[in-house]
Amino acid sequence: MRSFVRTGSVLLLAFALTRCAAEQAEPIASDAPTASQAPSAAAEAAEPVAETPECATALAAAAYSDFESSGLELREYQGWRTDIQFMADDGGITCTWQGQGDVVVIFGQLALTAAEWESRKAELNATGYLKEATPGEGYFNEPDTDPNYVDGGFVYRDGNLFYVSYPALTQWVPALVGT
Repeated sequence: MRSFVRTGSVLLLAFALTRCAAEQAEPIASDAPTASQAPSAAAEAAEPVAETPECATALAAAAYSDFESSGLELREYQGWRTDIQFMADDGGITCTWQGQGDVVVIFGQLALTAAEWESRKAELNATGYLKEATPGEGYFNEPDTDPNYVDGGFVYRDGNLFYVSYPALTQWVPALVGT
């Protein structure tokens, strides 16, 4: 009987301690999220990484100075030989700067998940885009359809798809500088 009492006391004590530990493990409401409230790595990987800026803030300050000195003004996007309207339709931006002549600068940015990028990349490859090392890693140059224009292209970086109407424009896209 003595071993039963001792065993029973140990079990009762173990149950009581387990119950206290379980009660203390319950999340306590707070302003800061706890590890159990934070999104999982899988959920984060499925979501685009960055917020989409506005046309007036998407590029480096030097770009806007250059556009102004060249007489280019921000205008409403009205299409281009590479149609990037899907970027605006899906919550991104499409920007056009144009002057009095035929000089046009087009820029687009759209947040995409890695899976969405893989799908879009397959479309680019199927339509003749070529992956190039310049002007930066992962640049997809558009097919040469008009010898009078420099070819633009797409780059996917850190959860965002970027379109530039000419490769040198990448020097003014903060997320692409130094790549």
